[in-house]
Amino acid sequence: MGLPACAGMTPPAVPEMPAGVPSPEVSISIPLPVGVLDQVGQWVFDFQLRNSHESKNKVYAKLVDETLQRVVTAAKRGEYAEAAKKFNWKVKVVQDNSINALAFPGGGVIVYTGLLEQVGKHTDQLGAVLGHEVVHALARHFEQRMSKELHENLVKSVEDTNWTTEGFSPEVAAGLLVALGAREISTILPVVRDQESQADHIGVELAAEGGYDPRGAIDFWKSQPPHASGGMLATHPSDAERIQKLENWLPDAFKLYEAAKDSGASASIR
Repeated sequence: MGLPACAGMTPPAVPEMPAGVPSPEVSISIPLPVGVLDQVGQWVFDFQLRNSHESKNKVYAKLVDETLQRVVTAAKRGEYAEAAKKFNWKVKVVQDNSINALAFPGGGVIVYTGLLEQVGKHTDQLGAVLGHEVVHALARHFEQRMSKELHENLVKSVEDTNWTTEGFSPEVAAGLLVALGAREISTILPVVRDQESQADHIGVELAAEGGYDPRGAIDFWKSQPPHASGGMLATHPSDAERIQKLENWLPDAFKLYEAAKDSGASASIR
C-alpha cells in the first residue's frame, strides 16, 4: 500500500491465513507518521487492483466517479477537511460479485460490481456506502485494527532506509490486507464496531451534503440479510442496532440533504 512508485517492487505472495489480525487488547504506543499510513493505503489499493479484474463498464465508472466526487466535496468542508484535500482521490470498479466497496488512506477507492448491481438505480444507497467508506479512509481507522506485532513491524520498516524498495513480507502484507478490510476476518472486534458507528454517522452526513437522501443508508442496510457472510457483511453487520442508530441520526442528516437540494446539489434517486 504505500509504495507503488518504487521500481522493482514485487507484490508479495499473500498467505491464505493472514497474519497480523488485531486483538481487542492492542495498544498503539508509537503512531505511524500520517504520510506513511497513506503510503500503506496506496500500496494495498494498488495490490488489490493488480490482483483483480477491472470492469470496463463505462456507465458504472461514471456513476462511481460522480458519487465519490460529491461525497469528497462534502468531506473537504467537514471534520476531515485537511486529509480530504490532501488525498489523491481515484476510484476503480472491479468485476466481482461481492456486495462491497473499499476506500484506503491516500484516496484510493474500489467499488465491486456486485454492489452496483444490487443498488441499481438507487444512487442514495451508493452515496451512503461510499460516504461510509470514505470516513474509514479519512479517519485512518486501519491503524487501530493492526495487531501489535504488525504495527511494530511497520514502525521498524519506517526506520529502515531501504523499506521502500524491499516491500513487505507476506506476513506483513497479509496483516495489512486484513487491517484495511481487503481480507475478511471471522471475528468482529469492539474497536471495529466503534469505527463502524463513526463511519455510519459521519458517512451518512457526507452523503446528505453531497445531495443523497440519507434514507438511502437505511434502505441499503435493511436490504442486507442480517446473518449473511462475505463482502461488506463480513465486517459490517446489518443488525437492528445499526439501523436504529441511522434512524436516530436521520433528522440532522435530512437537514443537510434539504440544504443540498436547495442549492441544486441533489443527486437523489430512491
